[in-house]
Amino acid sequence: MKDDALHALPAELGAPAAGAREELARLLADIETRALPVGRLHRGWILGSTNARVAAGYLAAWVRGGFADTEGRERLRNEAHLLAALRLLGMMAYLRGTVAKVGQLLASWPTLAPDAFADTLAALQFEAPPMHFSLVRETLRGELGGDPAEVFAEFDQRPFAAASLGQVHRARLRTGEEVAVKVQYPGIARTIRDDVRNLKA
Repeated sequence: MKDDALHALPAELGAPAAGAREELARLLADIETRALPVGRLHRGWILGSTNARVAAGYLAAWVRGGFADTEGRERLRNEAHLLAALRLLGMMAYLRGTVAKVGQLLASWPTLAPDAFADTLAALQFEAPPMHFSLVRETLRGELGGDPAEVFAEFDQRPFAAASLGQVHRARLRTGEEVAVKVQYPGIARTIRDDVRNLKA
């Protein structure tokens, strides 16, 4: 997803947007090894702090636009849209669940947001950062009562699909059948309840 999200963006972004690209790349690389954030306050803080940074980015663009010509203001506005979309993509990919679904909705209905949002958040439609195999192993141990290497004859540690609620691995049963194993992110049901409460608030 990281490459899809970044390579789909214009090459000429300016220094602030380039910094946001680097920040997003670091975050997406780190997401794999981080457990899904749970708890209403924790998730609300992540959501709120990201929105505050997005608002600050637009405010900075507005202030700078006061000293620019028409073409410069247009460039600053487009850059602010892109910065905001990059930050939201990183946040939504980390929070997954309901928040990622909102991102998918924005990408599906581009008239709801600027083009930069729809183009960038479209990455959430196709692939999310996968959960690290160490977390997958612990989840399967709890659900199946054994390590994947013990339960299956073969188990592909890298998922072939990852989405907002879980990811899917190829595996082979000890009886020889090839199967797809869908692993739901630990705590995802709780995060959905917490996100709905936060959105209502």
